[in-house]
Amino acid sequence: MSEMNSLLELLTKEIEVIQGLLQLSKEKQQVLLEGDLNKLNLIVAEEQVFMGKVDNLEQLRNQEVIRLAEFLGLPAWSGLKEVAAGCSAPDGEALQEKGSVLRNHVREIGELNSQNNGLINQSLELIRFFVKSLAGEPEQSGYTSEADTRKGQSLMLDRRV
Repeated sequence: MSEMNSLLELLTKEIEVIQGLLQLSKEKQQVLLEGDLNKLNLIVAEEQVFMGKVDNLEQLRNQEVIRLAEFLGLPAWSGLKEVAAGCSAPDGEALQEKGSVLRNHVREIGELNSQNNGLINQSLELIRFFVKSLAGEPEQSGYTSEADTRKGQSLMLDRRV
């Protein structure tokens, strides 16, 4: 169905942009491990450009999905899955496949961002520990904020775990 070509092209472009973001997330993780702030700033700037592209493509895709839902006689709230299900076999399958690829890439970016967030938080805790040490505050056995709350408490090992 030729009505689907525009949506398929938009999804292809969006997948390409999301793949670029995925690559940047992987690069960012390596840069965080290396501690290179200059590279990190460049990557963050690139991510912002990519996010602008994603926002534009997302808006166009949503408009196209609404148009196709109306064309297929589906409710206005229909999403990509519903439109794909309402299409004939080759077009519907292509839409489902591209939607699946897009969702998987977005999920992978989310996982990488979560890992990157953990790396950043770990670095911040280490910095806090060093600042406290340099300021002459009492030494602690660990550098997490949990160590402060456990002072004076005895720790037990639960062998059942």
